Parts: sequence; C-alpha cells; structure tokens
Amino acid sequence: MGILWILVPLALLLSASAGGAYWWAWRNRQFEDMETPALRVLFEDAKPGNSLLVDEEKHERMRNHDC
Repeated sequence: MGILWILVPLALLLSASAGGAYWWAWRNRQFEDMETPALRVLFEDAKPGNSLLVDEEKHERMRNHDC
C-alpha cells in the first residue's frame, strides 16, 4: 500500500509531462500538415552534383573566352 504514495504522484507527473508536450506541439503548429512529409519520401530529390558541374563548366568557358 505504501508504494501507491510513490506511483500515483509519478503517474500524475508523467501524465502532466505528456500533456504539456502535446500542448506545446499543438501551439507550435506541429500537426499542421500531416500528409506532405509522408508523400515527400515517394519523390526523388534533385541531384546536387549536376548543378555544381554546370556552374564549373560555365566558369571554365568564361575563363577560356577571356583569353
């Protein structure tokens, strides 16, 4: 019976912490868009190496043109 003096306040503290975390997430609009992050996995990202290569090629052509 004495263990209840520990478990009941501990359960109340954990419940209040979970409720506070949920309230914080709701106030900061963490649940605003629930579909887009799940769909983002299905689409490929642009390859970052291609844009860098194009920029280097443009720079090389500009350097050769100045001669």
